[in-house]
Amino acid sequence: MTSHRILQLNAISTAACGAGMLAESVLWVVASAIVLLWFWADFAAVARFLVIAVALVVEVFATLQFRAAGRVSAAAPQMA
Repeated sequence: MTSHRILQLNAISTAACGAGMLAESVLWVVASAIVLLWFWADFAAVARFLVIAVALVVEVFATLQFRAAGRVSAAAPQMA
């Protein structure tokens, strides 16, 4: 296997992992919204706030990780 092929496989797997992390976080946020809708009356006001806050924090971190992974991939030197 040539070094060029190894770099291509590494780039593909990195992109797939980044997309997977983002998809997982989006799923977390959507699931949080569903839980809030189904159990809104059962939650105290503080619990509602905490669920929303955690969902937003997860989404922000996922977005930042995805953007950072894109910057690292774009900034990496290209081999001929």
